[in-house]
Amino acid sequence: MSYYDDEQNVLEYIEVAEGFDGRELVEKLGAYLPEGATVLELGMGPGVDLELLSRKYRATG
Repeated sequence: MSYYDDEQNVLEYIEVAEGFDGRELVEKLGAYLPEGATVLELGMGPGVDLELLSRKYRATG
């Protein structure tokens, strides 16, 4: 993960991730997981997705 050791890379990532809306991807999970299922969130972006997942699932991240 040395990519994130470089400050410029971090700033570029923040710029790209800012405003990203992961709701569509989280909704696609509904076809595969029942509401209330346990989900482990591992590095799905800037951290917003854990909150989105927690609305329908028992999410840990």
